[in-house]
Amino acid sequence: MLNTVLLSSVIIGVTVQQMAKKSYNLKITNGAYGFGAMSALIALVVFLFTSGGSLEFKAELIPYSALFAISYSVSVIFSILAIEEGPLALTSLMIQYSLMVPTVYGFFGDAKPSKFLFVGIAFLLVSLVFINLNKKGGKRMSVKWGIYAFLAFLGNGLCSTFQMMQQDRFSGGFKSEFMILAYLFSAIMMFALALAKERKQVVREINVGWYLWLICGVANGIVNLFVMMLKTNKMPEFIMFPLISAGGIIATFLVSLFIYKEKMTLFQNIGLALGIVSVVFLNI
Repeated sequence: MLNTVLLSSVIIGVTVQQMAKKSYNLKITNGAYGFGAMSALIALVVFLFTSGGSLEFKAELIPYSALFAISYSVSVIFSILAIEEGPLALTSLMIQYSLMVPTVYGFFGDAKPSKFLFVGIAFLLVSLVFINLNKKGGKRMSVKWGIYAFLAFLGNGLCSTFQMMQQDRFSGGFKSEFMILAYLFSAIMMFALALAKERKQVVREINVGWYLWLICGVANGIVNLFVMMLKTNKMPEFIMFPLISAGGIIATFLVSLFIYKEKMTLFQNIGLALGIVSVVFLNI
């Protein structure tokens, strides 16, 4: 029962993050750095609060946290830009494909490629073809969207990879310390970028976007916390990740359709459905 509640909360949290980014894009243009910095800082507070103050930091955590912070910053910034450039549902799908990155990392350890991996890749390629098909004036996805979505995909995938590396190195310990340092480094980097690029609109970003920073940051912190709890509760990853990925894509698609009224072509809808199948196979 507890695992069901945690899993449902993770799916909702993933969807809420995408909604916050989309809503922010509708209100603020060129504000990705400030949004990323503040949401990272709020996620840090979530981990500080849930840790109960029982923390032990080690210098050996710093390289892993720094690498995670860079990847997280890339993921947040370019997911916002991709959502601004293209449909929310398709951007969410591309980000969910990022699980291939930690999968490849696993091949350097004891993990071996399974037949399901190749089936998932096949569905993925077909999905991408359908997403970009153009029929009777249908709109292809722009090159700019493709670049932004790929960088968001890469950043998100590397986040999971560096998290796996940290857990392997410390035998599953120091998770809260690792995430707190990572969010801190990420916030510092994106604050610096915001000061350089968004200084003239910082007051407007605060007035208009503060509650969206709060929502996204809390959701992000809860998602990472609950995923760690699911792992602690021994929920099999081959069950957990397919459900989170597919559930997040479906929920985001429904939100984009009924709340944001985004329109996609028939081929793009087919590509989205094939993408969900692909994500499930890639996680098995």
